[in-house]
Amino acid sequence: MGAVESEMIVVEGDDELSVSHSHTQIPSIDPGGFKYTAICTHLVKQHKLGNLFVDCIVDKSHSMGDNLELAKGAVKDMIEHMCNRSDECKIHVRISGFAVLCTTHSAGYVEVKDSSLESLKAAVDCINFRDADGTNISLAVDDAMHNLSNMIASTPESQGYLIILTDGRPNRGEISAARIHEEAYRNAKGVINIGAIALGNAPERDYMDALTRGGKYFYAPTGNDLNAAYEEVGDGFRNVVRHCKIYHGSIIKFGSGSPGDTISLPVDMNHAALMALPLRGDKRILEFRMEHNGITVRKEVAIAVGSTATEEIPPDIVAHRELMEADRAIEAAIQSAGTDGAEAAIGRLVAVSQTVEGIGATTPAMMARTATIRHVVNRATVQLRSLSSTPSSESGPPLVRQDGVRLVRQRTATSYNNVDDNVDDNVDDNVDDNVDDVNYGSMIAPVVVPQASVNLIQGEASSQMSSF
Repeated sequence: MGAVESEMIVVEGDDELSVSHSHTQIPSIDPGGFKYTAICTHLVKQHKLGNLFVDCIVDKSHSMGDNLELAKGAVKDMIEHMCNRSDECKIHVRISGFAVLCTTHSAGYVEVKDSSLESLKAAVDCINFRDADGTNISLAVDDAMHNLSNMIASTPESQGYLIILTDGRPNRGEISAARIHEEAYRNAKGVINIGAIALGNAPERDYMDALTRGGKYFYAPTGNDLNAAYEEVGDGFRNVVRHCKIYHGSIIKFGSGSPGDTISLPVDMNHAALMALPLRGDKRILEFRMEHNGITVRKEVAIAVGSTATEEIPPDIVAHRELMEADRAIEAAIQSAGTDGAEAAIGRLVAVSQTVEGIGATTPAMMARTATIRHVVNRATVQLRSLSSTPSSESGPPLVRQDGVRLVRQRTATSYNNVDDNVDDNVDDNVDDNVDDVNYGSMIAPVVVPQASVNLIQGEASSQMSSF
């Protein structure tokens, strides 16, 4: 991976990047099962933000169907949400629709305030299916990034956010999500983050990951989920203060965060990988780099080689390893919804949330990361509940037994009280007290969630957790 060598800053002793590691000395001969962990961390610092420019681009291709009206309603809700928080900074939004062509429906970037709400909502109403026989995401993204860059370059103390709503892959223009993302940032100016909402069951996890790399994407299988996803996006607009890339070799972390958050790249290496590091004198050199705003920052760790290993594991390394296990447990729990049903998956997620809460309580350095993981559990719980209770007459995938027979859920006791209304609250308060009250014997058989939906829920979870 090439770095920006033209403006290199070698960091020595300041707090731009810090590295904690599990061993001060590694053995010269592999003792078997050796594991070395290093965590490179960047602390997001406070900076003044006076203006936020938001580009909202809505897929209006025919494949959207009835979802287009749902999307338009959610965009209006998002604008109102932004208006309610406009006292924190000036928020300017531009509304566009795209299919084969991209059309801007607002009068450029309009500051969101009481006097402009109706005109912005009217712009949203103008999005329709005209010229809507294809999906050209690359054209819409290029247009938005070009305009955002111009606004940021001409406006002090500003940054941008591009939010894409789509129900599937493009079939016009550039179709590779990785290349769309690469081209978008090739000439971008200032801090701009890309987020997306994957609507329905057509979007693919890998595609959304590649398109929003460094930002976040949200999965919205139903109309209710769509509104919740836009609220999630709106809550994060002013919190995203930096877009950076930390990497070691081919291991890369794209991250954004709020002031006081940490963006961390953990690297777990076996003995062979350590001994392949460059040698300087009698020490192996582990190098991390961070790129942001056209500047590359480098941090080196010199690792001594001896006859035996000297291990001094800091609390954050221990917590990292525990959270890695929790991440894997979350993925396994979500995936189990496709075989054991949503009820069982939610119960497993609750158990992981309780474990993660304990880690955050004992390791302050991991509090932000554990809070994010627990919020991910909240989101996944609500999504699984939504999908597991969607009747066949509503939008969304039918629920089927593994042999293909659709089942009717029957309960004889209290269900998940108030989860939808308290998505940002502690998931344990809303789910754990009630999950044991479900009479599983009253269900004909476990009702499983379609695998495509399971994968998208897992993808959103990974997208959110990847910021830390």
